[in-house]
Amino acid sequence: MVVIPTPQRSPGTFSEGITGVRLTGAEPLILSTNSALPTHYSLSFCWLPPLACHSLWSNHYSPCFCLHVWTVLLWIQVMGLKAGRDKIVACILLALATIPYAQGIQLQQLSVLVAFLLAASVYALAKEKFIVAGSLLALAPTKPQLSIWFIGFVLLWSVSGWRSRKWVAISFFTVLIVFMLASEVLLPGWSFQFLAGILPYLRYTQATTSVHQLFGRIGETIVLVLLAAMVALAAWRARFEAVDSGRFRLAVSLVLVFTCVFIPSLAPHNQVLLVPAYLLLVKERKCIWAGGRIARSLWSAAWLTVVWPWVAGTLLATTLVFDLANSRLWDLPLATNPLIPIAAFAALVPLLVRQADRATSFG
Repeated sequence: MVVIPTPQRSPGTFSEGITGVRLTGAEPLILSTNSALPTHYSLSFCWLPPLACHSLWSNHYSPCFCLHVWTVLLWIQVMGLKAGRDKIVACILLALATIPYAQGIQLQQLSVLVAFLLAASVYALAKEKFIVAGSLLALAPTKPQLSIWFIGFVLLWSVSGWRSRKWVAISFFTVLIVFMLASEVLLPGWSFQFLAGILPYLRYTQATTSVHQLFGRIGETIVLVLLAAMVALAAWRARFEAVDSGRFRLAVSLVLVFTCVFIPSLAPHNQVLLVPAYLLLVKERKCIWAGGRIARSLWSAAWLTVVWPWVAGTLLATTLVFDLANSRLWDLPLATNPLIPIAAFAALVPLLVRQADRATSFG
């Protein structure tokens, strides 16, 4: 037995739980029972030779990079953003240069994989490949805190048009049940161990929301209820809409932004879910800009929170050049991190109000 030391990563990293492999390859890989991730993720790897499995788990930089590229490409298609090849490349590079994707790729975070699965599932919905969409969606609970609200919205959309969309829900539950049962065979009792690991995981991550950081406990409750009401309204209005409709795109964006606001984590890598929201802000910029001073201010604030890390990083690099570096300044690029999802949500609200006004006028 050769013990391979693993760095102290969060329980959401690809290499979590691998503490040793046999070089002979004769014995099966022993899975960790205290991972904070559902065991069905491990099913993709459990039958591989140990050395190959360890190699896959330990060297995910290239796959993570490819997942990032495909995620952005898929969201560009889903959001209906008309852009030439040069603008598409610019979108990919700009997203890659953000802290969420840089951290997600460096730490080999499953959030990058989940973001891809969600984007791919919506793209499959747009192409009316409902079985594919449901199957991809069933893999997303690998990180349930990032996917549960999105899955709920897609299932609502599927049930609302059951006659034509039923295979989304059917394939989702079929694949999910198969994975759950197979996981139970692979690691009996894993679901109870997973539930038991939630509280330690929350303590490990020092769980708190960005809203709590800004408004305190009472303010957090009030703000989350208001945001949840707006998301529910957008999702309800979009339940009968086509995937390429403005209402559906806005609902998807709001659900994913709300996920980033709601989850008790300030880890930047979770914000890879914000890609569709910012693409929608690009697509609807003229409409938002014509919506008045408040709409323009919210739109600008959303982009300033994203641009700030680049500005702060440039300033820090300048201090290094002139030997003026101060360790207290190294947190500056992350100063706007809690604000990014909140600012993105606020920037999307004028679009929701505009849709409500349209519905009222037509009603």
